[in-house]
Amino acid sequence: MFERNVDKLDSGISKEYYKNGSYFEGNLRRGSREGKGKLVFHNEMYEGLFRDNQKFGYGILTLKNGCEYAGDWLRGLKNGKGTISLKEGG
Repeated sequence: MFERNVDKLDSGISKEYYKNGSYFEGNLRRGSREGKGKLVFHNEMYEGLFRDNQKFGYGILTLKNGCEYAGDWLRGLKNGKGTISLKEGG
């Protein structure tokens, strides 16, 4: 595992792995997460859109207990319409 220092000019598809076990796969624009991507952290996963390194637009957050939130995000926070799905038996 390594932590990558992202250059402010980096753009394109990136795979970044962090010392804490988290990783990001997706688009970078000028060194920031931008567009479609997947972020895995603390055994949870967000797959969807990013803007300025934050969850933005439509995305799905899957929690480590199997529950999911699928819906809209704004500045990294749930916002607008969305659906929460509970894991069966949970």
